[in-house]
Amino acid sequence: MSDSEDRGPFLTIDQLPQPWRGMMQALSVHDDHPARSWFERIGNGLFEDDHAARELPGPHPIYRFRRGELAAYVWEIGGKWFVRPWQRMRGRVSQAVVLVSSLGAALDELVRPPHPWWQFW
Repeated sequence: MSDSEDRGPFLTIDQLPQPWRGMMQALSVHDDHPARSWFERIGNGLFEDDHAARELPGPHPIYRFRRGELAAYVWEIGGKWFVRPWQRMRGRVSQAVVLVSSLGAALDELVRPPHPWWQFW
């Protein structure tokens, strides 16, 4: 039995329940964005494999992006978009969150090179 058979049938965007349908439709507008390739899933803010995912609003629908052992999260509350930048999923991490204007700006934040702390002084 293959992996795809183990997971069962895949749903189209139109078959998803809300709010996931709306979130996937919003993300599909940005299919050509470089950060889109790192999209992993939508979760409820409680990611069992990310021991460093504290202070995410949960349970709340959140986009998760992943590059190896790094994860970044994007969510929207009340028309405001938030990004928790790339962090290791284990060990000590910063709980910094960036406020951005839109989902597109959040994706831009994910591809922006990190600012070394000494550049802020």
